[in-house]
Amino acid sequence: MPETTSDLEWIERMKEVQRIQYDYFKHLTTLGSGSALFTIAFWEKLFMAAEPAARICGFVSILLFACTIVLALSALPIIGNIILYINGVQKAQINNDQKARREMVEKIGKSLDKMHRLDNLSIFAYCFGILSLIIYAAINIFD
Repeated sequence: MPETTSDLEWIERMKEVQRIQYDYFKHLTTLGSGSALFTIAFWEKLFMAAEPAARICGFVSILLFACTIVLALSALPIIGNIILYINGVQKAQINNDQKARREMVEKIGKSLDKMHRLDNLSIFAYCFGILSLIIYAAINIFD
């Protein structure tokens, strides 16, 4: 973390990174929603005629897409808080308040850990949702 006022530029770059991560989670939410809606839209046509194993794969994929949406949406307020904490670091840096700066840096670290966990879980859920749809297709193609 920066220690001098010349590092205020670094703080601005960190805020921009957080804005990009916010957009990333918004896009992940959109992907999860679109995938779930696509699966649901074709549920009657595709899944009702499918083998029971394929139906299970379809149901699992919808659940995983729903998990992706919930996890990605959970990350958005955390990222907003990180941006606020970065602003707090910037103000503490300008006011030369090292105690407030340390507190904000600790909050940033904890929030980043939460965000990274949510990121890993949401990507895991989305990828396995897609994999479940691929397995469904494979079962129906080779059956």
